[in-house]
Amino acid sequence: MRTQRRVFEKLSESTKVELASEKIELSVADDAKKIISQVEKETSAGDKFLKTHNSNVKSYEKLKKDLVAESKAIQKNIEQAEKYTNKLNKMFEKTDDVIMKIRRTADELGVPLKSIKVYQEVFDSQKKLGDVINDSDKMLSYSDHLDL
Repeated sequence: MRTQRRVFEKLSESTKVELASEKIELSVADDAKKIISQVEKETSAGDKFLKTHNSNVKSYEKLKKDLVAESKAIQKNIEQAEKYTNKLNKMFEKTDDVIMKIRRTADELGVPLKSIKVYQEVFDSQKKLGDVINDSDKMLSYSDHLDL
């Protein structure tokens, strides 16, 4: 009987060992499932973040490219406006000379300026020219504040 009891004891020990090892295997499997789930959750969040980031970078690059193009166009406009303003200033001086000649001639002849039709036309033209020059100067002074 003693042998039989020893056999049963040995069998019972090996069963316990097997159950314990199965319990350990189940615990490891549960840990593995948990970590796999966490990895999937975090990689999904990371992918979403990276897609958003890449979209933002693409938008930024497009805006940057557009700004560079606009900056070049503005620079070209400024250069043209400077040339144009110089031309207009020269024309303004010429109209001033013509007005002065008309005044001198009218004084020499003793004729009132209001009676000389071309005087008023030149004077009005010069006023319009002055307004355009002022607008161009405003544009040029504003462009000094641009970071181009």
